[in-house]
Amino acid sequence: MKPIASSAAVPREFGGRLTPLRPLGSFWAVAVSCLLSACGASTGPTLVDHGMRLGASARLVHNAAGDSVQTVLTVQNVADSTQSISWATCPSNGPVLLVAYKAGGNTSAAWDSQDAYSKVICAAIAQSEALAPGETWQYEFAVPVATILGDSLAPGPYSFDVSAKYLSPGFPEEIPVGTLSLVP
Repeated sequence: MKPIASSAAVPREFGGRLTPLRPLGSFWAVAVSCLLSACGASTGPTLVDHGMRLGASARLVHNAAGDSVQTVLTVQNVADSTQSISWATCPSNGPVLLVAYKAGGNTSAAWDSQDAYSKVICAAIAQSEALAPGETWQYEFAVPVATILGDSLAPGPYSFDVSAKYLSPGFPEEIPVGTLSLVP
């Protein structure tokens, strides 16, 4: 497995973790494996751009410290040559932007990780990964439900989108990853 930069540079409350994966015959092998192991409650469609396929999933994780929304961004090189990606550990938890919309067709974001963590001060560390053809890379990001609901959002169903707009080359499109019911 390729060495990766330590996720210790990511502030603890972000819960970011990087996972490079060995080449797989198909991106769907990752998605099916993830679903069979209860990896995600929701998996969004995939985007293909810059010779890479992006997919994302989100699930609600229950633990004694409080529930969290765990997001996984998956990038696979579908080009015939090595492709590079790069990101910084700050702002907004590296390459992942998580956006919550009140369920029911709302188009205005109720919460997003960029705004939520914009006042967090951390030393941004540039990181990169070269992906050989067929190789897959993942970034995991967990946000406490209490952080999402804060003082102003009501418990209930929220639709979540994930964007890799801070991953270079840029992928500004949001990937819908489904609806989760948030309870403090």
